[in-house]
Amino acid sequence: MPINDSALKYTARQHIWANEIARRLSSKYGLSVEFLEDEKPGFASIFDSKGMSEEWIIEEVMKRVDAMVEAGKMYGDDKMMNEFLIDRGIEPWKPR
Repeated sequence: MPINDSALKYTARQHIWANEIARRLSSKYGLSVEFLEDEKPGFASIFDSKGMSEEWIIEEVMKRVDAMVEAGKMYGDDKMMNEFLIDRGIEPWKPR
């Protein structure tokens, strides 16, 4: 079964956008957010809690929860994705 060209283009745009989301949120929250590309793609952010107080660990976890919630919202925002793509000279995805 051949790959649908429009599906491939959409997937490539989503991939580019997801990596941009990770970059933006890493900068915004001052932590490392990554877009993981495996069988279930998604966003992740890990840290080493050795030597941290419980309060500090909770603070770090909450920052990451906020970043993951924001990543989900941004990933589902086609308007924001299209604006980013246009700024990069990439033809935006057009909903059917």
